[in-house]
Amino acid sequence: MQIKEIMTPSVDTIRAHASLQEAARKMDLCDVGFLPVLNDGELVGVITDRDITIRAVAKGLDPEHTSVAQTMTKDVVSLPENSDIEDASDLMEERNVRRLVVTGEDDQPIGVISKDKLAMYVGIYAMDNGIVKDTQEFPKDFEPAALADGKRGDAEGDGKERKQVRSARDQGDPR
Repeated sequence: MQIKEIMTPSVDTIRAHASLQEAARKMDLCDVGFLPVLNDGELVGVITDRDITIRAVAKGLDPEHTSVAQTMTKDVVSLPENSDIEDASDLMEERNVRRLVVTGEDDQPIGVISKDKLAMYVGIYAMDNGIVKDTQEFPKDFEPAALADGKRGDAEGDGKERKQVRSARDQGDPR
């Protein structure tokens, strides 16, 4: 399977000379925590919500007067859209990143792939292709997260209320 099949398409970008405040507003508006950075149409870096918080705000820099270029990650980790999901997984692990920029034929960003989304598909891909041979056996006393009604889901059903736990999948696209 290729990453173009599972990436989040039409990635939003920000200009290198934009302010951090502008980047934060764009992230808020687009509901993302990651923006590829362009300078004269060339991909020159990425900026994350964490970059803004740790590299700027925590150090007392003024987000209104600090440019994206001053705090962005300049080492862009990207792959072409026709790369396999296994290549993306390996690269993310090797470079210790949570997101990759997916590039088109002209090396322009056309999408983003997150580690969370990739993990879902790598697992499914591995199972569908017989890569996973044995299943994990859980201990007899293992109790999964509470069901939607908040009650125990076994046949004994002791009726005790359980704290509701939401999985990442329940929370939508993690981008």
